Amino acid sequence: MNRQSFLLKLVFILFVCIVIFAAKLFFIKKNIDLEILADVQTKNLSLEEPKTDSIQVADEKTAPSIQSTVKIGDAVIAVEVARTSSERGRGLSGHPGLKADEGLLFIFENQGKFGFWMKDMFFSIDIIWINEQGRIVYIKKNATPESFPEVFTPTTNVKYVLEVLAGFSDKNYILVGDSVEFSIVR
Repeated sequence: MNRQSFLLKLVFILFVCIVIFAAKLFFIKKNIDLEILADVQTKNLSLEEPKTDSIQVADEKTAPSIQSTVKIGDAVIAVEVARTSSERGRGLSGHPGLKADEGLLFIFENQGKFGFWMKDMFFSIDIIWINEQGRIVYIKKNATPESFPEVFTPTTNVKYVLEVLAGFSDKNYILVGDSVEFSIVR
């Protein structure tokens, strides 16, 4: 190998290393920015003592036998209620799955355009945003774990967000504008 081809190979290897390094820095910065976004959103979502009746479920072992429910049309969903900053920040992340008639209900003290993502999720879900009047204003169907770090956000303010198993909305003919009834048990 002559000196010129050696130098060309060396320059090419250095170029590839620089590109890889720059890409890693870009993705590290993007992940840090997304974590900061999540932290800011979580802090903005914190509740003081909730004014609505709700149930706080720490885990499946301590869950009470009486459950809170959400009714949309003929569909009734047994829900856990995420009302603390920690519960909202965690959501269903790391959870192994849901049954077809189970969900997680987020209740916010104030209305807002709350964004959700699929960080550390193991299964796909439908995300349903509900306004203060109990009407569905936006549905993200089949949000997949692979969609992370995309953030799904409604176009209008909401007070509630319901996460259910992917396909639930289609299976139960749930549409934007549908009315939602809550039965929150202490």
